[in-house]
Amino acid sequence: MDRRNEAYASRDVHAEATLTAKKREGTKMRPIALAMGGLLATLAHAQDNSWEQIRKGVLAHPGLEHARKMLEERKSEGQWAGRLPAPRVELELENFAGSGSAAGLGGSSFGLWAGSDYRLGDVREREKELAAAEVAIQALDTLRARRELLVAARGVWDRWRQERWRAGLLDSLGSQADALADQLEKGRKVGRIAPWEVSVARAESARWRMNAQAHRHNATVQWRRLAAWGAGVEEPGWAPAPAIDSTNIVGNPALDSMVLEAERTRARVQAALLQAQDLPVVSGAVGVLRDQSNGDVGLGVRVSLPLGPWKRTGIETARARHQAAALERSIGLAVRERENRRIGLQGEWMAALAGLRSWESQVIPARESGLNLVEVSHAAGAVDASAVWAVRKELWEARIERLERSIRVQEIQRELKILEGTEP
Repeated sequence: MDRRNEAYASRDVHAEATLTAKKREGTKMRPIALAMGGLLATLAHAQDNSWEQIRKGVLAHPGLEHARKMLEERKSEGQWAGRLPAPRVELELENFAGSGSAAGLGGSSFGLWAGSDYRLGDVREREKELAAAEVAIQALDTLRARRELLVAARGVWDRWRQERWRAGLLDSLGSQADALADQLEKGRKVGRIAPWEVSVARAESARWRMNAQAHRHNATVQWRRLAAWGAGVEEPGWAPAPAIDSTNIVGNPALDSMVLEAERTRARVQAALLQAQDLPVVSGAVGVLRDQSNGDVGLGVRVSLPLGPWKRTGIETARARHQAAALERSIGLAVRERENRRIGLQGEWMAALAGLRSWESQVIPARESGLNLVEVSHAAGAVDASAVWAVRKELWEARIERLERSIRVQEIQRELKILEGTEP
Protein backbone atom coordinates (compact mmCIF):
# COMPACT_ATOMS: atom_id res chain seq x y z
CA MET A 1 0.00 0.00 0.00
CA ASP A 2 2.82 2.41 0.80
CA ARG A 3 4.42 1.75 -2.57
CA ARG A 4 1.12 2.40 -4.32
CA ASN A 5 0.64 5.62 -2.41
CA GLU A 6 4.14 6.70 -3.36
CA ALA A 7 3.39 5.88 -7.02
CA TYR A 8 0.21 7.94 -6.94
CA ALA A 9 2.05 10.75 -5.21
CA SER A 10 4.77 10.60 -7.84
CA ARG A 11 2.11 10.67 -10.56
CA ASP A 12 0.49 13.72 -8.97
CA VAL A 13 3.85 15.50 -8.80
CA HIS A 14 4.67 14.65 -12.45
CA ALA A 15 1.22 15.74 -13.62
CA GLU A 16 1.41 18.94 -11.61
CA ALA A 17 4.93 19.54 -12.89
CA THR A 18 3.82 19.09 -16.49
CA LEU A 19 0.88 21.44 -16.03
CA THR A 20 3.04 24.03 -14.28
CA ALA A 21 5.65 23.78 -17.02
CA LYS A 22 3.03 24.51 -19.65
CA LYS A 23 1.74 27.48 -17.70
CA ARG A 24 5.23 28.88 -17.12
CA GLU A 25 6.08 28.38 -20.79
CA GLY A 26 3.15 30.56 -21.75
CA THR A 27 4.28 33.23 -19.29
CA LYS A 28 8.05 33.27 -19.79
CA MET A 29 8.33 32.70 -23.53
CA ARG A 30 6.08 35.45 -24.90
CA PRO A 31 8.98 37.66 -26.08
CA ILE A 32 10.41 34.79 -28.16
CA ALA A 33 9.28 33.90 -31.67
CA LEU A 34 8.69 30.17 -31.28
CA ALA A 35 9.27 27.99 -34.25
CA MET A 36 6.81 25.15 -34.62
CA GLY A 37 3.51 23.70 -33.41
CA GLY A 38 3.16 23.26 -29.69
CA LEU A 39 5.08 26.50 -29.20
CA LEU A 40 3.70 29.95 -28.63
CA ALA A 41 3.80 32.32 -31.59
CA THR A 42 2.57 35.61 -30.20
CA LEU A 43 4.72 37.50 -32.71
CA ALA A 44 3.59 35.48 -35.71
CA HIS A 45 1.69 38.40 -37.20
CA ALA A 46 4.39 40.98 -36.60
CA GLN A 47 5.99 42.48 -39.68
CA ASP A 48 9.67 41.85 -40.32
CA ASN A 49 11.28 44.30 -42.73
CA SER A 50 14.88 43.18 -42.29
CA TRP A 51 14.98 41.54 -45.72
CA GLU A 52 13.63 44.66 -47.41
CA GLN A 53 16.43 46.68 -45.83
CA ILE A 54 18.99 44.13 -47.00
CA ARG A 55 17.47 44.10 -50.47
CA LYS A 56 17.77 47.86 -50.74
CA GLY A 57 21.40 47.61 -49.70
CA VAL A 58 22.07 44.94 -52.33
CA LEU A 59 20.46 47.01 -55.08
CA ALA A 60 22.74 49.92 -54.13
CA HIS A 61 25.87 47.77 -54.58
CA PRO A 62 28.62 49.55 -56.60
CA GLY A 63 28.93 46.56 -58.92
CA LEU A 64 25.29 46.92 -59.96
CA GLU A 65 25.75 50.64 -60.51
CA HIS A 66 28.60 49.88 -62.91
CA ALA A 67 26.43 47.36 -64.75
CA ARG A 68 23.64 49.92 -65.06
CA LYS A 69 26.05 52.47 -66.50
CA MET A 70 27.27 49.90 -69.01
CA LEU A 71 23.67 49.30 -70.04
CA GLU A 72 23.08 53.02 -70.55
CA GLU A 73 26.26 53.16 -72.63
CA ARG A 74 25.04 50.33 -74.86
CA LYS A 75 21.71 52.06 -75.31
CA SER A 76 23.37 55.32 -76.31
CA GLU A 77 25.58 53.46 -78.79
CA GLY A 78 22.51 51.84 -80.29
CA GLN A 79 21.07 55.23 -81.19
CA TRP A 80 23.91 55.74 -83.68
CA ALA A 81 23.71 52.31 -85.27
CA GLY A 82 22.51 52.06 -88.86
CA ARG A 83 22.76 55.75 -89.65
CA LEU A 84 23.51 56.98 -93.12
CA PRO A 85 27.15 57.84 -93.84
CA ALA A 86 27.93 61.47 -93.21
CA PRO A 87 27.74 63.52 -96.45
CA ARG A 88 30.87 65.30 -97.61
CA VAL A 89 31.69 68.45 -99.54
CA GLU A 90 34.58 68.58 -101.98
CA LEU A 91 36.27 71.61 -103.56
CA GLU A 92 37.98 71.13 -106.88
CA LEU A 93 40.40 73.42 -108.76
CA GLU A 94 41.83 72.20 -112.07
CA ASN A 95 44.38 73.59 -114.56
CA PHE A 96 45.52 76.39 -112.32
CA ALA A 97 49.15 75.84 -113.20
CA GLY A 98 50.36 74.75 -116.60
CA SER A 99 51.43 76.04 -120.01
CA GLY A 100 49.59 77.80 -122.78
CA SER A 101 45.93 78.42 -122.08
CA ALA A 102 46.25 76.51 -118.81
CA ALA A 103 48.76 78.96 -117.40
CA GLY A 104 47.45 80.89 -114.39
CA LEU A 105 44.06 80.93 -112.77
CA GLY A 106 42.42 82.41 -115.87
CA GLY A 107 42.53 79.06 -117.59
CA SER A 108 41.49 76.99 -114.60
CA SER A 109 38.16 75.47 -113.71
CA PHE A 110 36.53 75.43 -110.29
CA GLY A 111 34.13 72.81 -108.92
CA LEU A 112 32.03 72.32 -105.77
CA TRP A 113 30.83 68.78 -105.09
CA ALA A 114 28.40 67.28 -102.55
CA GLY A 115 28.62 63.51 -102.17
CA SER A 116 28.15 60.52 -99.94
CA ASP A 117 28.68 56.76 -99.78
CA TYR A 118 25.95 54.18 -100.21
CA ARG A 119 26.20 50.55 -99.11
CA LEU A 120 24.54 47.94 -101.21
CA GLY A 121 22.47 45.42 -99.27
CA ASP A 122 20.87 45.76 -95.80
CA VAL A 123 23.93 46.77 -93.80
CA ARG A 124 22.11 49.53 -91.95
CA GLU A 125 19.33 47.22 -90.76
CA ARG A 126 21.84 44.62 -89.65
CA GLU A 127 23.78 47.21 -87.70
CA LYS A 128 20.58 48.23 -85.91
CA GLU A 129 19.80 44.59 -85.10
CA LEU A 130 23.32 44.03 -83.78
CA ALA A 131 23.08 47.11 -81.55
CA ALA A 132 19.74 45.88 -80.21
CA ALA A 133 21.27 42.45 -79.51
CA GLU A 134 24.14 44.08 -77.60
CA VAL A 135 21.65 46.06 -75.51
CA ALA A 136 19.65 42.91 -74.78
CA ILE A 137 22.75 41.00 -73.67
CA GLN A 138 23.91 43.84 -71.45
CA ALA A 139 20.43 44.10 -69.92
CA LEU A 140 20.44 40.38 -69.16
CA ASP A 141 23.95 40.59 -67.72
CA THR A 142 22.79 43.42 -65.46
CA LEU A 143 19.76 41.39 -64.41
CA ARG A 144 21.91 38.31 -63.78
CA ALA A 145 24.39 40.27 -61.64
CA ARG A 146 21.52 41.77 -59.65
CA ARG A 147 19.90 38.36 -59.16
CA GLU A 148 23.17 36.66 -58.12
CA LEU A 149 23.77 39.27 -55.43
CA LEU A 150 20.20 38.99 -54.18
CA VAL A 151 20.36 35.19 -54.10
CA ALA A 152 23.63 35.27 -52.15
CA ALA A 153 22.27 37.77 -49.63
CA ARG A 154 18.98 35.90 -49.31
CA GLY A 155 20.85 32.68 -48.58
CA VAL A 156 22.67 34.32 -45.66
CA TRP A 157 19.41 35.84 -44.42
CA ASP A 158 17.67 32.45 -44.55
CA ARG A 159 20.51 30.87 -42.58
CA TRP A 160 20.18 33.63 -39.98
CA ARG A 161 16.47 32.92 -39.64
CA GLN A 162 17.05 29.18 -39.32
CA GLU A 163 19.54 29.68 -36.50
CA ARG A 164 17.12 31.99 -34.71
CA TRP A 165 14.32 29.42 -35.10
CA ARG A 166 16.51 26.68 -33.65
CA ALA A 167 17.55 28.91 -30.77
CA GLY A 168 13.93 29.85 -30.04
CA LEU A 169 12.77 26.25 -30.04
CA LEU A 170 15.58 25.07 -27.78
CA ASP A 171 14.98 27.97 -25.41
CA SER A 172 11.34 26.90 -25.13
CA LEU A 173 12.37 23.32 -24.39
CA GLY A 174 14.80 24.62 -21.77
CA SER A 175 11.99 26.60 -20.16
CA GLN A 176 9.82 23.49 -20.04
CA ALA A 177 12.64 21.53 -18.42
CA ASP A 178 13.23 24.33 -15.89
CA ALA A 179 9.54 24.47 -14.97
CA LEU A 180 9.44 20.71 -14.60
CA ALA A 181 12.61 20.69 -12.48
CA ASP A 182 11.22 23.39 -10.16
CA GLN A 183 8.06 21.41 -9.58
CA LEU A 184 9.98 18.16 -9.09
CA GLU A 185 12.16 19.94 -6.56
CA LYS A 186 9.09 20.58 -4.46
CA GLY A 187 8.29 16.87 -4.53
CA ARG A 188 11.87 16.00 -3.61
CA LYS A 189 11.76 18.21 -0.55
CA VAL A 190 8.81 16.28 0.83
CA GLY A 191 10.36 12.94 -0.09
CA ARG A 192 8.01 12.00 -2.94
CA ILE A 193 10.48 12.43 -5.84
CA ALA A 194 13.92 10.91 -6.19
CA PRO A 195 16.78 13.42 -6.41
CA TRP A 196 18.00 11.96 -9.71
CA GLU A 197 14.78 13.06 -11.45
CA VAL A 198 15.49 16.67 -10.54
CA SER A 199 19.06 16.28 -11.71
CA VAL A 200 17.92 14.90 -15.05
CA ALA A 201 15.54 17.83 -15.56
CA ARG A 202 18.31 20.32 -14.72
CA ALA A 203 20.71 18.54 -17.08
CA GLU A 204 18.16 18.61 -19.90
CA SER A 205 17.57 22.30 -19.35
CA ALA A 206 21.31 23.01 -19.38
CA ARG A 207 21.71 21.01 -22.60
CA TRP A 208 18.91 22.88 -24.38
CA ARG A 209 20.21 26.24 -23.17
CA MET A 210 23.75 25.47 -24.28
CA ASN A 211 22.62 24.41 -27.74
CA ALA A 212 20.36 27.44 -28.01
CA GLN A 213 23.28 29.70 -27.17
CA ALA A 214 25.38 28.08 -29.90
CA HIS A 215 22.64 28.71 -32.45
CA ARG A 216 22.29 32.32 -31.30
CA HIS A 217 26.02 32.77 -31.79
CA ASN A 218 25.75 31.35 -35.32
CA ALA A 219 22.86 33.69 -36.02
CA THR A 220 24.93 36.65 -34.86
CA VAL A 221 27.74 35.65 -37.21
CA GLN A 222 25.29 35.48 -40.12
CA TRP A 223 23.85 38.88 -39.21
CA ARG A 224 27.29 40.44 -39.21
CA ARG A 225 27.66 39.22 -42.77
CA LEU A 226 24.30 40.76 -43.60
CA ALA A 227 25.42 44.10 -42.17
CA ALA A 228 27.55 44.56 -45.29
CA TRP A 229 24.34 44.40 -47.33
CA GLY A 230 22.65 47.17 -45.39
CA ALA A 231 20.97 45.08 -42.68
CA GLY A 232 22.10 47.40 -39.90
CA VAL A 233 24.35 46.78 -36.95
CA GLU A 234 21.65 45.84 -34.44
CA GLU A 235 20.33 42.31 -34.86
CA PRO A 236 16.54 41.92 -34.47
CA GLY A 237 15.42 40.25 -31.29
CA TRP A 238 13.28 37.73 -33.14
CA ALA A 239 12.74 36.10 -36.51
CA PRO A 240 9.34 35.53 -38.14
CA ALA A 241 8.01 32.03 -37.62
CA PRO A 242 8.60 29.61 -40.51
CA ALA A 243 5.75 29.40 -42.99
CA ILE A 244 5.37 26.80 -45.72
CA ASP A 245 4.07 27.99 -49.09
CA SER A 246 2.49 24.92 -50.68
CA THR A 247 1.59 26.60 -53.97
CA ASN A 248 3.18 25.22 -57.11
CA ILE A 249 5.96 27.25 -58.66
CA VAL A 250 5.13 28.09 -62.26
CA GLY A 251 7.95 27.36 -64.67
CA ASN A 252 9.47 30.47 -66.23
CA PRO A 253 12.28 30.81 -68.77
CA ALA A 254 15.58 30.46 -66.96
CA LEU A 255 17.82 33.50 -66.99
CA ASP A 256 20.81 31.51 -68.18
CA SER A 257 18.84 30.20 -71.15
CA MET A 258 17.72 33.75 -71.96
CA VAL A 259 21.35 34.86 -71.99
CA LEU A 260 22.28 32.01 -74.32
CA GLU A 261 19.40 32.88 -76.63
CA ALA A 262 20.48 36.52 -76.73
CA GLU A 263 24.05 35.51 -77.54
CA ARG A 264 22.79 33.21 -80.27
CA THR A 265 20.78 36.08 -81.76
CA ARG A 266 23.86 38.29 -81.69
CA ALA A 267 25.96 35.63 -83.46
CA ARG A 268 23.34 35.25 -86.17
CA VAL A 269 23.09 38.99 -86.70
CA GLN A 270 26.86 39.26 -86.83
CA ALA A 271 26.96 36.61 -89.55
CA ALA A 272 24.29 38.46 -91.53
CA LEU A 273 26.09 41.77 -91.09
CA LEU A 274 29.41 40.34 -92.26
CA GLN A 275 27.69 38.87 -95.28
CA ALA A 276 26.09 42.23 -96.09
CA GLN A 277 29.42 43.99 -95.68
CA ASP A 278 30.83 41.89 -98.52
CA LEU A 279 28.81 43.95 -100.98
CA PRO A 280 30.61 47.00 -102.39
CA VAL A 281 30.28 50.57 -101.22
CA VAL A 282 29.17 52.95 -103.97
CA SER A 283 30.28 56.56 -103.78
CA GLY A 284 28.38 59.28 -105.59
CA ALA A 285 28.54 63.05 -105.82
CA VAL A 286 26.83 65.95 -107.58
CA GLY A 287 28.80 69.11 -108.31
CA VAL A 288 28.82 72.54 -109.93
CA LEU A 289 31.68 73.33 -112.32
CA ARG A 290 32.76 76.78 -113.54
CA ASP A 291 35.23 77.48 -116.27
CA GLN A 292 37.27 80.52 -115.25
CA SER A 293 38.28 81.33 -118.80
CA ASN A 294 34.80 82.00 -120.14
CA GLY A 295 32.60 81.86 -117.04
CA ASP A 296 30.52 78.92 -118.18
CA VAL A 297 28.81 76.89 -115.40
CA GLY A 298 27.76 73.29 -115.58
CA LEU A 299 26.59 70.37 -113.45
CA GLY A 300 28.57 67.20 -112.90
CA VAL A 301 27.92 63.71 -111.56
CA ARG A 302 30.44 61.23 -110.15
CA VAL A 303 29.98 57.56 -109.38
CA SER A 304 32.72 55.39 -107.86
CA LEU A 305 32.49 51.58 -107.66
CA PRO A 306 35.33 49.52 -106.13
CA LEU A 307 36.73 46.57 -108.02
CA GLY A 308 36.65 43.03 -106.68
CA PRO A 309 37.23 40.86 -104.85
CA TRP A 310 34.31 41.89 -102.66
CA LYS A 311 33.69 38.82 -100.47
CA ARG A 312 36.49 39.26 -97.97
CA THR A 313 34.62 38.30 -94.75
CA GLY A 314 33.86 34.68 -95.59
CA ILE A 315 35.95 33.25 -92.73
CA GLU A 316 34.46 35.60 -90.14
CA THR A 317 30.95 34.88 -91.44
CA ALA A 318 31.45 31.13 -91.19
CA ARG A 319 32.89 31.50 -87.67
CA ALA A 320 29.85 33.52 -86.55
CA ARG A 321 27.47 30.94 -88.00
CA HIS A 322 29.30 28.11 -86.26
CA GLN A 323 29.12 30.03 -82.99
CA ALA A 324 25.36 30.48 -83.41
CA ALA A 325 24.97 26.74 -84.06
CA ALA A 326 27.03 25.92 -80.96
CA LEU A 327 24.88 28.24 -78.86
CA GLU A 328 21.77 26.56 -80.24
CA ARG A 329 23.04 23.21 -78.98
CA SER A 330 23.96 24.76 -75.61
CA ILE A 331 20.44 26.14 -75.26
CA GLY A 332 18.90 22.73 -75.87
CA LEU A 333 21.25 21.10 -73.38
CA ALA A 334 20.60 23.77 -70.75
CA VAL A 335 16.83 23.38 -71.15
CA ARG A 336 17.02 19.61 -70.69
CA GLU A 337 19.30 19.88 -67.65
CA ARG A 338 17.10 22.52 -66.10
CA GLU A 339 13.97 20.44 -66.68
CA ASN A 340 15.57 17.36 -65.12
CA ARG A 341 16.72 19.41 -62.15
CA ARG A 342 13.28 20.97 -61.77
CA ILE A 343 11.54 17.57 -61.83
CA GLY A 344 13.99 16.25 -59.25
CA LEU A 345 13.55 19.22 -56.93
CA GLN A 346 9.77 19.09 -57.22
CA GLY A 347 9.85 15.43 -56.29
CA GLU A 348 12.09 16.15 -53.29
CA TRP A 349 9.87 19.05 -52.25
CA MET A 350 6.66 16.99 -52.42
CA ALA A 351 8.28 14.15 -50.47
CA ALA A 352 9.67 16.52 -47.83
CA LEU A 353 6.34 18.33 -47.51
CA ALA A 354 4.46 15.04 -47.15
CA GLY A 355 6.95 13.92 -44.51
CA LEU A 356 6.48 17.17 -42.60
CA ARG A 357 2.69 16.92 -42.71
CA SER A 358 2.88 13.30 -41.57
CA TRP A 359 5.23 14.26 -38.75
CA GLU A 360 2.85 17.00 -37.62
CA SER A 361 -0.34 14.93 -37.89
CA GLN A 362 0.92 11.54 -36.72
CA VAL A 363 4.31 11.48 -35.03
CA ILE A 364 3.90 14.47 -32.71
CA PRO A 365 0.38 13.49 -31.54
CA ALA A 366 1.57 9.92 -31.05
CA ARG A 367 4.50 11.07 -28.91
CA GLU A 368 2.21 13.32 -26.86
CA SER A 369 -0.28 10.49 -26.37
CA GLY A 370 2.57 8.15 -25.50
CA LEU A 371 3.78 10.52 -22.80
CA ASN A 372 0.31 10.63 -21.24
CA LEU A 373 0.06 6.85 -21.29
CA VAL A 374 3.48 6.25 -19.77
CA GLU A 375 2.72 8.76 -17.02
CA VAL A 376 -0.44 6.80 -16.20
CA SER A 377 1.55 3.55 -16.23
CA HIS A 378 4.15 5.11 -13.97
CA ALA A 379 1.45 6.15 -11.54
CA ALA A 380 0.19 2.56 -11.49
CA GLY A 381 3.68 1.29 -10.79
CA ALA A 382 4.02 -0.49 -14.13
CA VAL A 383 7.05 1.51 -15.28
CA ASP A 384 9.67 3.51 -13.46
CA ALA A 385 10.45 7.22 -13.75
CA SER A 386 13.27 6.63 -16.25
CA ALA A 387 10.70 5.43 -18.80
CA VAL A 388 8.75 8.66 -18.36
CA TRP A 389 11.88 10.67 -18.98
CA ALA A 390 12.74 8.62 -22.06
CA VAL A 391 9.32 9.28 -23.63
CA ARG A 392 9.44 12.94 -22.68
CA LYS A 393 12.84 13.31 -24.36
CA GLU A 394 11.47 11.58 -27.45
CA LEU A 395 8.70 14.16 -27.62
CA TRP A 396 11.16 17.03 -27.35
CA GLU A 397 13.39 15.47 -30.00
CA ALA A 398 10.33 15.05 -32.24
CA ARG A 399 9.60 18.77 -32.02
CA ILE A 400 13.17 19.54 -33.01
CA GLU A 401 12.89 17.12 -35.93
CA ARG A 402 9.69 18.86 -37.04
CA LEU A 403 11.52 22.18 -37.22
CA GLU A 404 14.37 20.64 -39.22
CA ARG A 405 11.89 19.11 -41.64
CA SER A 406 10.22 22.48 -42.08
CA ILE A 407 13.57 24.10 -42.78
CA ARG A 408 14.38 21.44 -45.37
CA VAL A 409 11.07 22.03 -47.16
CA GLN A 410 11.83 25.76 -47.37
CA GLU A 411 15.37 25.12 -48.60
CA ILE A 412 14.11 22.96 -51.46
CA GLN A 413 11.51 25.56 -52.32
CA ARG A 414 14.19 28.26 -52.38
CA GLU A 415 16.29 26.12 -54.75
CA LEU A 416 13.25 25.76 -57.01
CA LYS A 417 12.68 29.51 -57.07
CA ILE A 418 16.33 30.10 -57.92
CA LEU A 419 16.10 27.52 -60.71
CA GLU A 420 12.96 29.14 -62.10
CA GLY A 421 14.58 32.55 -62.09
CA THR A 422 12.41 34.09 -59.37
CA GLU A 423 14.16 37.09 -57.87
CA PRO A 424 14.28 37.19 -54.04
